[in-house]
Amino acid sequence: MSLTRRVSIKWGDGPEEEPTDTLVITSLEKHYVDIRALAGSSLHHQQHEFPFDWAFCGQVVEDEDSQFTYTHDIDSRRLQGIGKEEIDSGKVEVLANGDERETGHMFNPATGKVEPFVEVWRPLDPNKSTITPQPKNLASDLVVIVVATVDGQGANGKLVRVGNWMQGIVEFDNEKNNSLADKLSLVRATCTGDIWSRNISWGNHVDKIPVTDLEGHVLGDTFTFGGIEWAVIEHKGPVKLL
Repeated sequence: MSLTRRVSIKWGDGPEEEPTDTLVITSLEKHYVDIRALAGSSLHHQQHEFPFDWAFCGQVVEDEDSQFTYTHDIDSRRLQGIGKEEIDSGKVEVLANGDERETGHMFNPATGKVEPFVEVWRPLDPNKSTITPQPKNLASDLVVIVVATVDGQGANGKLVRVGNWMQGIVEFDNEKNNSLADKLSLVRATCTGDIWSRNISWGNHVDKIPVTDLEGHVLGDTFTFGGIEWAVIEHKGPVKLL
């Protein structure tokens, strides 16, 4: 279970840089949503251009050698026809300052090649509604909820909440959906008090993502929001983050 922000990425022998606002929210059962917004972009309402480097979701699988593999159930680059279907995997090392360094190989859209990379990630405090590094001795009660679309509706989506943060992404399978904004919608939201506010809200169907309708549901529940049936596939809380 984590809320992490990318600090930098380094391709091969190139410099460390961070051209995005990247957050990953991961549940206890390793469901995750990863949204990588281009820095300085407009991240609300419908856009003709896609203001993101990448957006995807799936589950994290860890093997005995601490190698992490990330499944991509939904992938914006796949919809855009960018790159090839590569295995997304890497090794993660915790640094002395608490940051996490991930190393591996993945597709670099700037060169069109699969290249070695180094990413540095910083754990954040899910109790806060602003970007706040996670204290070393954080112990807190957190609500963790994951909902996913029910099969057979022409929509495939996932929404992950950890504490006061959530991210969601939905792909729509419809022949009439010609633009990327028709095919894909995504949100990032934070909670202050009892009010959820969308920091990112992109795509023509963001009103179908249940940011404001997760309270009161339990594991196994199904509910309809925005004309789409959703199922609660994970619900924990409050749980301790140590």
